This record gives sequence, C-alpha cells and structure tokens, in this order.
Amino acid sequence: MKLRNVERMRNNTIENMANEEESLDDKIKGIVRKVYLADINAIRNLFEVSKKLQSDGLEIPGDLKVKGKLIVEKDANLESISVKNLI
Repeated sequence: MKLRNVERMRNNTIENMANEEESLDDKIKGIVRKVYLADINAIRNLFEVSKKLQSDGLEIPGDLKVKGKLIVEKDANLESISVKNLI
C-alpha cells in the first residue's frame, strides 16, 4: 500500500481519494491515439508512394510474377526478352 493509505488506516479514517493511477478512460484514449497516429503514418506513407508512382513510375528491383493477362496500353520497352513454352 502507498504510505498515505497506511497513515489513514492507522488513524482509523476512511477517505475517498482520487485514483492516482491512470483511469480507464485515459488508457482507452491512449490506445486510440496510438492507433490514430499509426493510421496517419500509413496514410502519409501511401501519399509518398503515390507521388513517386505518378512522377517517376514504378521500378521493381526483383522478379515480377503476373497471374493473368498483362495489358500494356502504351509503349513497352524491353531490354531483353526470353520466351518459354510459347504455343
């Protein structure tokens, strides 16, 4: 027990004290704030990615696998091409 509580018990007095610990409302507000800040950061990151995609295009430094059709509406530049199992 905290020292103040011990002193009050020794004097045989009962006092309703404000809870010195973090209240449930404050805990909930803290958790909501963390989630909100995480969402804001995710939105900022997506904004940066979208700006780069629109201005510089998309560069994928590794392999790219497409399940389905690849449709190119404008020009396509291929530095080298290898085709397997062409029917």
